[in-house]
Amino acid sequence: MENLNYKQENDCVGIITYHRAINYGAILQVYALQQKIKVLGKECHVIDYINDHIENQYRPKSIKEVRSFKQLGAYFLIYRNRNARYYKFLDFLNNFIELSVECRNSSDIAAIEARYTNFITGSDQVWNPKLNGEDMTYLLDFTKNNSKKNAYAASFGTESLPEKYVDKFSELLSGFNKILVREKQAVNIVNGITNKEAKVVLDPTLLLSQEEWNQIIPQNKRSRKYIFVYAFSGTKNIEKLAMKISEKYGYEILWLTYGYEQSSKIKYIKNAGPLEFLTLIKNAEFVITNSFHGTAFSINFNKQFYIEYLSDKYEVNSRLENIVDLFELDQNILNDKSVENPLNQIDYKRINKKLDLNRKESIALLYELIQKR
Repeated sequence: MENLNYKQENDCVGIITYHRAINYGAILQVYALQQKIKVLGKECHVIDYINDHIENQYRPKSIKEVRSFKQLGAYFLIYRNRNARYYKFLDFLNNFIELSVECRNSSDIAAIEARYTNFITGSDQVWNPKLNGEDMTYLLDFTKNNSKKNAYAASFGTESLPEKYVDKFSELLSGFNKILVREKQAVNIVNGITNKEAKVVLDPTLLLSQEEWNQIIPQNKRSRKYIFVYAFSGTKNIEKLAMKISEKYGYEILWLTYGYEQSSKIKYIKNAGPLEFLTLIKNAEFVITNSFHGTAFSINFNKQFYIEYLSDKYEVNSRLENIVDLFELDQNILNDKSVENPLNQIDYKRINKKLDLNRKESIALLYELIQKR
């Protein structure tokens, strides 16, 4: 997308987040937030900030970098698909996201600060130092104008902030105008290190209705009904449940994965782009996931699904626990019992009522946040 032209002090909102991460939730949440802000009547750009720590994780790998037969095998089994996925994400970014000029550091963003009346950091785990290389740009350190500093659905990704970051986070967050977070655990952290009142709001992907998502989802459908599995480091319980449902109903198993897995009973999808991801969830008969955004989209598309918590070593279950609590989905947590007796039906009449209420409340708080000051 070509660089946009600006006027000084234009009434425009600037979002800073992990928009360049090759991650379905990361890119779809920023699309949703930008779309909702535009619907609310504000011009909005995603600050095209390039965090090298994140960038290096996802950059395409060239076959010219291969130095051994082992690396050659990895290239054809993993990196070739990863590269294809990378370019699909880039295509989505260029076609669906309105970007600012490219920024390489805080000074670059400070140079264009006057073009924006509000900055929003979020959503995603923008306050997880492990993910961004301890980059304080996501705490809006590039502006001294506190009235411009806001957060929407920002997440720490963990239950507590490591002690070594407390002083810096306290200093920067204390200067924020409004702080809206994604999980109640984040409220506890903010309240514990600042005198600010943080509030929980919905992840941006849930701000858009099914109908709004359908506007960009391709209409093609698979001829055979299927179970969709979207899981990181999936356990044997995930596979067992998928197999059990498949055998009972004759559904195909489609498993979206980043790595190399092999089972003759499963069709693995390794290079899907954001639109394909949305299509796979929307058209599934059943979803099994341990992903926050896999859960959020399953709820939004009214899917029957099971959630598995990740191992405690990943320290990211707070976001899943929060959405499970909000929508009272305890009966759909995957465990040994649910494998033996699957298909606990989710009451979407109740869920949709709660989703609609929380969506209205979150949109009202977002509208209040983006008003020009």
